[in-house]
Amino acid sequence: MKNFSRRELIYRAFLGSGAVGLKSMLLGLPVSFLTNRLLAAPGDESYLIYSFDKAGGPINNNCPATYFNNGNIVHPDKYKNPSSFKLGKVNVKAASPWAYLDQEIRDHLHFIHHQTRASAHNEAANVLSSGNKIVSPSGFGSEMLPSAIGQMSSLNVISDFPIAMGGDWNITSGGTPVSKQSPRVIADKFSPLSEQEVRLQEFRDNAIDEIYKDVCKNGNIHQKAFCDQYLINWDQARKLADNLKELLSQIEFDDSNKPNLAMAAALIAANATRVIAIEIPFGGDNHNDDKLSEEEEGLVTGTDELSFLWNKMKAFGVHDRTTVALQAVFGRTLGPKGNNSGRDHHGKSAVTVLLGAKIKPGVSGGIKLTGGQSGGNATGIKSSNGASTDSGDIKAVDTLASACKTVARACGISASAINKTIRSGKIIESVI
Repeated sequence: MKNFSRRELIYRAFLGSGAVGLKSMLLGLPVSFLTNRLLAAPGDESYLIYSFDKAGGPINNNCPATYFNNGNIVHPDKYKNPSSFKLGKVNVKAASPWAYLDQEIRDHLHFIHHQTRASAHNEAANVLSSGNKIVSPSGFGSEMLPSAIGQMSSLNVISDFPIAMGGDWNITSGGTPVSKQSPRVIADKFSPLSEQEVRLQEFRDNAIDEIYKDVCKNGNIHQKAFCDQYLINWDQARKLADNLKELLSQIEFDDSNKPNLAMAAALIAANATRVIAIEIPFGGDNHNDDKLSEEEEGLVTGTDELSFLWNKMKAFGVHDRTTVALQAVFGRTLGPKGNNSGRDHHGKSAVTVLLGAKIKPGVSGGIKLTGGQSGGNATGIKSSNGASTDSGDIKAVDTLASACKTVARACGISASAINKTIRSGKIIESVI
């Protein structure tokens, strides 16, 4: 058998698989995060930073296409009168925090109104797989949207598995939970080495070489497989460290959500993975939100964090090759709830927000007024132009799958691969 050197070996493992050994003891990061391949970005594919809100905050309540001259849709007092502004060249009305976003962001911002048909927080996994209509690219088992996009993508990156930065939701890939990473821990692991650590690194490299040579010469097939899964290519890991060091110096660490967002942009810039999972909340589970004050504040912080993420992506030079998608388990009721005291879950009104250089600005779908506490439901969509209609080729029940397909298409995944993996709905062509 050929006697491969350490430099010729690519060691593999699963991010967040819970495996023990060198990966956690020495770096505190999964092996796949530290396993590199040739770095290239083929075609028009883009990275994905994906936010999911398990709380189902009221992002759907004050965005474009939720303001009517009649009906009983309720908005916080501060946002009762909408601001008029443009998404690109499209005239819209929405709450003022959306209007305050830089025009550059609004030139690449699109809202897709849709239904999720979920009514409880524990249906998050079902929504993430579009009601089990998203299957793994192999065709077996359901898959979460961000993980399916990562699996369909051909971007050559360090980790084939998503990386999760904070958030109150759990992402899986291939059925394997993805462990959440801390920006501070990542920064600490890639800080400059002391003289003693450099010596330890040299000793470790030599030890790994000897272990692998012995396994290649004397080991059985299971031992070789063990090496392939758990050993680390330290030279490749140091390339990632070099990529990250300068970027990490530009991140301010505090107790807010912003370090998670900055680290997401940095990891994309370092070519660490195809998909980063985050959370940008927009007001939370506001059942008892007196006068919708939490909603009012959440819209300000949510749009501020979205703006912060875009600016970090620009600073790190990845805004033109990264798609940002925001989704939630459900939206909130649009109508009044007893003395304006909050909102309940609404599975028939939700919104996907897309931001990216390849995104055409505007609004797809819309709301049909119903009266009562629900206020209205998301309609069907005409796939060719995004029009809100119940007589189009995308029925209301298929709007979530269609939004998911559109997110994947925005990441440059081919229509044939998308249709094979997401087995319902249609790509909304007017978004890309």
